[in-house]
Amino acid sequence: MKSSKTVPQRLDDLVEWTGIPALQRRFEQGEGRRYRLRVWPMAVILIGTGGLLLGLIDPNRYFLGQGLVSVAMLGGLWLPIFGPVKPWNSPSLVDEYDRRVRSEAYIFTLTIVACGALIALFGLGLRAALAEWPRDTLVRAMQITAFYLLTLLSSLPTLHASWRHAPIEDN
Repeated sequence: MKSSKTVPQRLDDLVEWTGIPALQRRFEQGEGRRYRLRVWPMAVILIGTGGLLLGLIDPNRYFLGQGLVSVAMLGGLWLPIFGPVKPWNSPSLVDEYDRRVRSEAYIFTLTIVACGALIALFGLGLRAALAEWPRDTLVRAMQITAFYLLTLLSSLPTLHASWRHAPIEDN
């Protein structure tokens, strides 16, 4: 069976088949549904916290802890796509409500991450001095802590906005 479509047309059909272009068109027109996500951000934070503690308490299991934090970070990077907080460069219209939700969520998140960074800075220095860590162990601890803070930075806005604000019902 021979088709009259060219190769680029077939490739366009294949891309349309995935549904991603239709989803993008809905988001551009402001019709994209923003979901309240509560369980996924908590799961991401728990997995990341477990990996952080595993990597910091037992330096011999650093790679397992780093793997868990990396999985949590990957999950955390997907949360803003479907969560209630509209991204900064959103092509759809952003009204006052969306701006308020976004600003409250990011102020909360940046406060938590800044406090966590200060605690980590002094805590890692104290732990390295008391446990007499070699330099490579301290560098690994700093790396896993930085990845964990980035995980918090990507998942906490979704968690805060999902718990704090009730969804707007469709009329």
